[in-house]
Amino acid sequence: MRDRNLVATVQYYSWYPFSLNIANGTTYGATSQKDLTEGFRRVHDTLVAKGIPVYLGECGLLTSPYSGRVERGEMLKYFEHVNYEARRNGMTTAICDAYDKPVLSDATGTAAGLTIPNRFNGELMAHVESTYADGTAAGPASWTTFQSFDNYRAGYGADTTTVKADFLKSLKDDAPVTLTFRFWIGATATYHAIKSGTTVTGTVS
Repeated sequence: MRDRNLVATVQYYSWYPFSLNIANGTTYGATSQKDLTEGFRRVHDTLVAKGIPVYLGECGLLTSPYSGRVERGEMLKYFEHVNYEARRNGMTTAICDAYDKPVLSDATGTAAGLTIPNRFNGELMAHVESTYADGTAAGPASWTTFQSFDNYRAGYGADTTTVKADFLKSLKDDAPVTLTFRFWIGATATYHAIKSGTTVTGTVS
């Protein structure tokens, strides 16, 4: 097929025990690395070396998007190795968004705590930014909009995020606060909260 527009696409999800965290495949060790290195070399020798461009259309782990099943540090080693071997073997990569982003819902609580329904969809919370309408910091630490992560508790099993009392009690009365929840995947979710006396109301942006 002497077609100058021909492009091959491949998918890669790592050595099965590591990809699924089964059969004690808990770390990105020598066997997993060899599987990737040899697999990408075969793609190069079969296609790239013969002038056929290769697009790595999908790559990941079979546990995705359920973060935590494969330890994060081991997962990062894997993805770094994927990118390195792809470049070394002349393959083009891209980011595929699974679109399973976290989803927050409205909630009502008190200054003792606000529990927000939060469908994490397998994502892990990284940090939260909190500001008043004028852009100034909202929370106990007035010098930064990124408050201590200890002000929040992510309940992954219960699909909830709790905003703790120390943070809520520090808020000005009847002053709207914007909370920007940031997740390790890079996704963000904007939420609005307001404290009136001892009542706290949260609404989705």
